[in-house]
Amino acid sequence: MSGEEFKAWHRPQVQCLVSAGADLIAMETIPSLKEAEALVELLREFPNTKAWLSFSCKDQKCISTGRTFAEAIQVANRSKQLVAVGVNCCPPPLITPLLTSASQHKPPDVSWVVYPNSGEEWIQNIG
Repeated sequence: MSGEEFKAWHRPQVQCLVSAGADLIAMETIPSLKEAEALVELLREFPNTKAWLSFSCKDQKCISTGRTFAEAIQVANRSKQLVAVGVNCCPPPLITPLLTSASQHKPPDVSWVVYPNSGEEWIQNIG
């Protein structure tokens, strides 16, 4: 998908949450920089909205598509509307190395948000 396609796909959900009066929008389990960039741009359409952005990660340094978590945090830094950045839906042993790998890129006024999965692994043919 292109950045514009990502924005078009996410826009109705964000609009619905903003209209409902959500105080904070969770933009989570993001696997790619392209989708993160689109969400940062989309958030600008809702200037009074705050959010967090969390990524799905495949190993101790990379998000699901193979780009580094540090790069992902730098994309998130393009938004003054994000109050937290982090990781979700990944095995607990990955959390500390991921945060360490990107800590120098996280602004001091932005919090980490972290919620790993139970540690189970998803196997394509089994579930």
